[in-house]
Amino acid sequence: MMPAYGVPHRALFIVLLTPCWIPVGTLMMFLVLDGHPVHKSKKVTDFGESTEGKLRLFILPPYSPHLNPDEWVWNWLKSHKLGRASVSDPDQFRSIVKKYLCQLCKLKNVIKGFFQDKNLAYVNA
Repeated sequence: MMPAYGVPHRALFIVLLTPCWIPVGTLMMFLVLDGHPVHKSKKVTDFGESTEGKLRLFILPPYSPHLNPDEWVWNWLKSHKLGRASVSDPDQFRSIVKKYLCQLCKLKNVIKGFFQDKNLAYVNA
């Protein structure tokens, strides 16, 4: 878990982000971020700009879960899988979430369906 504020945390976010994106030819990566101060920091913005357009950072407005693809995933998990699960401890919860996320990854039509909604149209632009 990343602490809320501070320059070292901005640097840590960039360290964590760096291996996640690898430029492939002319393909771009789009990263949707909430309004956390680290995500909006100059250091992170400069890092995004240093990729020469290969990594595009989108900062969501406050209180906008309907615009956040992560929220769509969690809502699907809660309504289709987790809501029916009996969980006794955090490790079991982690294991169940991982299992259901792996199942969701195989349901390409469900994932594509998230991005057909008008609220996520910005992702396809």
